[in-house]
Amino acid sequence: RTGGQRIKLRVAAAMHVFADMGKIKGITADKMSEILHHQQNGPILSRIASGELPLQALNYEYNALFSQEDYRILRLASIKALEQAGQVIGVITSSVATMAGYDGKSRVHVPTEGSVIKDGYGVRDQAEETLSLLVPNHKIQLHDASDLRGVATFAMIQTNSPKED
Repeated sequence: RTGGQRIKLRVAAAMHVFADMGKIKGITADKMSEILHHQQNGPILSRIASGELPLQALNYEYNALFSQEDYRILRLASIKALEQAGQVIGVITSSVATMAGYDGKSRVHVPTEGSVIKDGYGVRDQAEETLSLLVPNHKIQLHDASDLRGVATFAMIQTNSPKED
């Protein structure tokens, strides 16, 4: 499973928790879960989180009958899951940079998880905000490219680079 798919599965699980809490109906959680598990719906969380896929369009596109409150809960869960994805990218990048001895002086380009950071609503901004909190005044530039192997590559290059005295 891809990173984006895992995020959708987390939101689907959250919908079942909300159903258990009585915030939404069980059948509603089942339908939301079915939509989120569908492999072909691409960046649906971003479309919901950003408001690009409003309630009426969601109901029409997926033959659903969600209420305004159902949609509000789904949208908030989508926003939070995408924020967490950005935080994870920021934490991993800052942790690797710190452990690799990054001094904060040189400009570094780090390839990152392309689809999630590129298409995830607010993910890039959250990743950069988290990175800035953990490594103030850094010169690390995140780029859409591969996956977390990019961070590992950065660590190997940084660790093997000659140190200036």
